[in-house]
Amino acid sequence: MSEEPLYERLQKIDLGNGVAEHDNLLWKCMVETQHFTDLLYDRIDLVLGSKGVGKSSLFRMFGELLEERLLKDWKTVVVSGVETKGDPIFKAYAENFQKFSEAQFETFWRAYLLGLVYNKIFHEERIATIFAPCTVELNNFKKLYDDLGLIDVGRVDSLTKLLKLICAFAIAATEGVKAAWDIEKNQLIFGVNIREKIDKGYTEVSIPDLSKMDTVLCIDALSNLAQKSGYKVWIMLDHLDVVFKRRSPEETRALRALLKILYAFTSDHVRLKIFLRDDILDSISSESDEPLAAVSHITARSGPNLKWTADSLCVMIMKRLASDSWLSTEYGLDVSRLNDVDYARQSFQKIFAFKYVTQHAFDWIFSLITDGRGVVTPRDLIDLLKKALHIQSLWLQKHPGKTEFMTIPAIQEAHRELSKNRKETVLQTEFSHLMHWIRRLERNKERYKKDELPPVFGTDADKAISTLQAIGVIQFDHKKSCYRVAKLYGAGLQVYATREKKNV
Repeated sequence: MSEEPLYERLQKIDLGNGVAEHDNLLWKCMVETQHFTDLLYDRIDLVLGSKGVGKSSLFRMFGELLEERLLKDWKTVVVSGVETKGDPIFKAYAENFQKFSEAQFETFWRAYLLGLVYNKIFHEERIATIFAPCTVELNNFKKLYDDLGLIDVGRVDSLTKLLKLICAFAIAATEGVKAAWDIEKNQLIFGVNIREKIDKGYTEVSIPDLSKMDTVLCIDALSNLAQKSGYKVWIMLDHLDVVFKRRSPEETRALRALLKILYAFTSDHVRLKIFLRDDILDSISSESDEPLAAVSHITARSGPNLKWTADSLCVMIMKRLASDSWLSTEYGLDVSRLNDVDYARQSFQKIFAFKYVTQHAFDWIFSLITDGRGVVTPRDLIDLLKKALHIQSLWLQKHPGKTEFMTIPAIQEAHRELSKNRKETVLQTEFSHLMHWIRRLERNKERYKKDELPPVFGTDADKAISTLQAIGVIQFDHKKSCYRVAKLYGAGLQVYATREKKNV
């Protein structure tokens, strides 16, 4: 049998997926960052970072991949509060959420989170076994939960179904409307869907008035139960940037309310763990008529913004490359040494085998996907190299005599595609309200002297420049004393390079 051609080898290399929910290499190729360690040792409750930087990867590690180990070795029960593999179930109730005040959202979150924990403790067999011996504390928690009038949905095996049932009940209770149980469909309906007289096939559900709900005693009882059992309870929430309509008033009210109730879950035994984009925290805490009070207390147990160094990203991507058996054998990679930064860098250069001017391959690639804040995300690195492998494979098919694993033109073409994609999926989607400024940079220069950029934006220049710097579209180069469009976005915005005139 003839040896498989290189282009086919490249097609088979699996670098995983930049989106955590679909990443089959997440655990196998994990890099233990400081945030991972801080979460494991329960030192932080609020994980902040840019889109694509790895918050959802951490959420999936602790909420799914490490769930069994946390329970066994760390005596920690993890309760997941969001559906990560499909459309968030909250989207189905967008019209209800639009009417909620911030105070009502606080009520909703308390009812929702308590409902999730209650179901875990009483209806998940292995967890119920843990708490069953604590009879007094268990009964007290149950009594106080029942006294609040919160729902017991029974055993529900589907997480999506469970989240939807508890969410629907919490909304109905917050709105103070009637509800009924659809026996055939096994779901809760409420509000305008309820007929004046419940017909056959529907069972009326008692909905409490939660307008004056005081959950303090119930949460304290939960903490006492956890302490008695010797276990911790972690409630984890992620994907909060897609739960509510982006940059809407209801998103601001909902997430401000959620951050406020962090106070309610700060015992040593019951914690609320929130994974949130840093730009969203900035917007909901400052872009409101009423600034979010006590931000310093809310962020007291947050780590620094999640940010990857070039070294840690090199280790991460080399682990993914080395997971391919052909590649590992072909280049003599010692997988056990890949946590060593120097070895990881040497291995990357050995495989990619080129320099861009004076830069080694990885440093050049890193510079291409850096935004104006100096942030590079694992998602962008993975996506860039996946595109480059595909492009290089196509090139090798047309040039069967060539043997290069990777070439500079393949990286450059992949970068153009990535940059265009970032423009369409991040700038135009996430920052559509800023596109009137961003378009002024499009098909324009890459670099601007200090006095050249303000005229581009006119009377809004100061605000435009500071805002675009804050979201990483432009940066100020102190060495050359000029502004420049970040390389991550430059190709997508079709900016052109200019050379400085030399004095003769």
